[in-house]
Amino acid sequence: MDKKEHIDFWLNSAIRDWEVVNDLVASKRYMYALFFAHLVVEKLLKAHWIKKHTVNFPPRIHNLSSLYEQTCLELPEALKNELPVINTWNIEARYQDYKDRFYRVATSQYTKKKLVIVNEIMEWLIRALQ
Repeated sequence: MDKKEHIDFWLNSAIRDWEVVNDLVASKRYMYALFFAHLVVEKLLKAHWIKKHTVNFPPRIHNLSSLYEQTCLELPEALKNELPVINTWNIEARYQDYKDRFYRVATSQYTKKKLVIVNEIMEWLIRALQ
């Protein structure tokens, strides 16, 4: 695969995961919707990582802030400040003790509010890939 194909792989995977986010919200599985929302942002950042670097294999990390710092991106400050929050959804959805606490946080209202922000980030990152 060439560079464009690698970028498209991450982009298309993120778009498919966004569909899963919407399905999970519709079924009121908010904690998992937020987990998948993290994956969407992670995959788009990995597409940007590939765009910036000569190699086509991004680091096997999940930390959004770290991935972001390894790109040339300049997200609006308000969106950039959301990355650490979104990053917690990855950790908290993986381990049972975190899940139990996160489940109480991931209400319908919280999830829908945060997914508006993730959608803004997603759209910004997709535009920046073009």
